[in-house]
Amino acid sequence: MKFAQIVGEQGNTNAVTDTAVAAHLAWAAIEGAALNVRINTVSLKDRQRATQFNTTVSTTVEEARQLIEQIKAAIEVRAGLG
Repeated sequence: MKFAQIVGEQGNTNAVTDTAVAAHLAWAAIEGAALNVRINTVSLKDRQRATQFNTTVSTTVEEARQLIEQIKAAIEVRAGLG
């Protein structure tokens, strides 16, 4: 997603919508991976380890959420949509 942000902010303006699609696909992958981790940590016997995994996932998802919002905002400006 960080590469999508760079391309969205500095790349060819004709490719900003492609950048948006790439960012949304990355966001979907992160969300899907996070769901898999959360589902799998339910069955972990080591609850401390499960909590660590869930905390890491929550942090990663929040960072990605903030990044996708920044990317969307940059793309809207570059594309003349906002």
